[in-house]
Amino acid sequence: MELTTKGKEALKKERVSCLISDQNISKIVIFGSFVTSSNPTTLQIIHETLG
Repeated sequence: MELTTKGKEALKKERVSCLISDQNISKIVIFGSFVTSSNPTTLQIIHETLG
């Protein structure tokens, strides 16, 4: 599935919006081929919690 930069941004915002309401999360990191490729095979998301 080929994604444009605009499509990637929309997908990132959608994923982040699922996690952002958790007040214990201090950092969200998105990485994998999703970041560097127009035809990504992976999208990894990690989050750091407070405390």
